[in-house]
Amino acid sequence: MLTEEGVSDAKTIALRTTGVHPGRDHDCGRHHRVACRTRDSQFHQSSQGISRKRVVNDARQIDAAINAWALEVNASDGTAVDLAQAAQYTKSGAINPNDALGNPYLIGLVGGTQTAVSAATKLALAGVAIDWGAY
Repeated sequence: MLTEEGVSDAKTIALRTTGVHPGRDHDCGRHHRVACRTRDSQFHQSSQGISRKRVVNDARQIDAAINAWALEVNASDGTAVDLAQAAQYTKSGAINPNDALGNPYLIGLVGGTQTAVSAATKLALAGVAIDWGAY
């Protein structure tokens, strides 16, 4: 049976030999660096995938709100978009002009290119498989 002092010594030995502290999340010691890099890379790709989905879905919602507003006010192609009015056609009643990465959505005139994702966001998410579609 180990005493409290013995437990401390066992943890110290484990930490020195493996780089992993027993009972804690490991800290990417020398034997686990590759596994940590892989895990961190997978997390980064996963978070990029979530950001990508959010950016595209938000762009679709903004586009749909602008379409609904344009139909309601009989706006023709080339009409300037009133985001405050278009926001009334979203579930929340508001349109966030920035995407999940903090870059502004590009809002043009009513028509085929009325909503677009910024080039900075597309560049930041370039490593993720994505179909930007019309955005």
